[in-house]
Amino acid sequence: MALESFTSLPPEEEQMFVVFEERSSVIEKKANLIGWVSAGAVALVLLLIVFAFPKPSEETGFEQPEEVPAAAETGH
Repeated sequence: MALESFTSLPPEEEQMFVVFEERSSVIEKKANLIGWVSAGAVALVLLLIVFAFPKPSEETGFEQPEEVPAAAETGH
């Protein structure tokens, strides 16, 4: 990216901002990298949690509730 003529200031004054703009560009790239790496790490941890624990078996110790008879069968 060319850092020339990015403001309406005279060229002499604009040159004072070139260092700031270059540094801002470098920091932005580092921040994006850190963000993507962090997002990838969180996604990896979530995937490990999801796939590390087996699906609960049918024998969980809880009994299934019995079916409630319909109102027509009870005579109401």
